[in-house]
Parts: sequence; C-alpha cells; structure tokens
Amino acid sequence: MSYPEPEVEGMARQTDMANKVIGYLLGGPLAFGGLGLLGDRLLDTWFLLPVGAVLGMGLSLYTIWLRYGRS
Repeated sequence: MSYPEPEVEGMARQTDMANKVIGYLLGGPLAFGGLGLLGDRLLDTWFLLPVGAVLGMGLSLYTIWLRYGRS
C-alpha cells in the first residue's frame, strides 16, 4: 500500500517548485536537441540540432508559464 506524499510548506515548497522549473529548463532543450542531433545524423544536415534546442527551450518556457505563471 502506498501513501500519498505529505504536502510540503514554506521554503520546502518553493525549493521543490524551483527544482521542477530547473528540470524543465534543462530537459526541454536536451531532449529536443538530442532529437535534432539524431535527425542531423540521419538526414546529413546541420540545422536540426539548433532548431531542436531552441524549440525545446520555447516549449519548456511555455510549460513553465502554464503550470506556474498563471497562479
């Protein structure tokens, strides 16, 4: 039987949110940049890695805005 995580308060909650935001900011460009690198290798191009990294950063910022910016 699993128990729900206890609700964190105060600074712990802010730290938890900051860690999630940093994860989004790093994960998006790395994931989409990696897909762009794979596409560059397969298609013998040079532009998909930077396009993927920029697209990943944009999607990361949009996700952060949706989750935390409107509250």
